[in-house]
Amino acid sequence: ETRFRNLFEYAPYPMWVYDFNNLKFLEVNHTSTDLYGYSREEFLSMTITDIRPKEEVQKLMEHINQRSQEVQSSVGWKHRLRNGQIIDVEITSHLLDYKGLKAALVISKDITERKKAEAEIKQKNEQLETANKQLQMFAAMVESSFDFVSMSNLQGEIFYLNRGGRT
Repeated sequence: ETRFRNLFEYAPYPMWVYDFNNLKFLEVNHTSTDLYGYSREEFLSMTITDIRPKEEVQKLMEHINQRSQEVQSSVGWKHRLRNGQIIDVEITSHLLDYKGLKAALVISKDITERKKAEAEIKQKNEQLETANKQLQMFAAMVESSFDFVSMSNLQGEIFYLNRGGRT
């Protein structure tokens, strides 16, 4: 039991156990208190809705009421830290019996930086796609022009002539 307790307490990800019926926190690990900014005592006086932005509570309640699997993983959740900062999280939860209560063990993974990086990559890809389309349009205009257009290397060797240059 001590070994399992230590695994829970010092896990690298925030973990907690909550009562499935009233949603109150029953246990939290050190990583949870470090990341979320609440003391253990504060957590144990709260429910899991207290760490959610208000606009997410309804979605959470629907998710809990529709739960059909013992183990679930889901992305797309937001949590509110004690300082008010909102983070994106990936959740894995496992239903269990905890001291005679129907409960769930939750592992929360902060994916805020990953989501920011993915959004930046998406934006850069969109910019590249736009630039590529513009370049293709320009190349088509040059190729179809009746004006003489050529490209050469530094030695003066011509390696491209458009239609106007070839006629």
